[in-house]
Amino acid sequence: MREQFRAQLWQHYQYDELVRGSDADVWPFYDGNQMAARLDELGLLRRGQLGNAALLCLDLASMAQATLRELEANPAVWFKGRALEWLEATARASTAADDRPAASPPS
Repeated sequence: MREQFRAQLWQHYQYDELVRGSDADVWPFYDGNQMAARLDELGLLRRGQLGNAALLCLDLASMAQATLRELEANPAVWFKGRALEWLEATARASTAADDRPAASPPS
């Protein structure tokens, strides 16, 4: 799924650059503080103290997997504006493509 998502982003970037120039403004940014709070709710963040330093510990692979699951499961929570519109359009296009019958091999 991650490779498909990355490929969709790249295809959109290429299309947007072709149509509108290099000032494409669809970037799927999300609020990192909001995601950190969600990861904390999921129990993926640990806090500690080392002298005067506050520590925040996490398992990177678990964090990345949980972040991708959150972004894919709830795009409207994480993305806004044109990025959300684009993600919804690609999801609809992907669903429509999946619903089409497979092409017959040439005879």
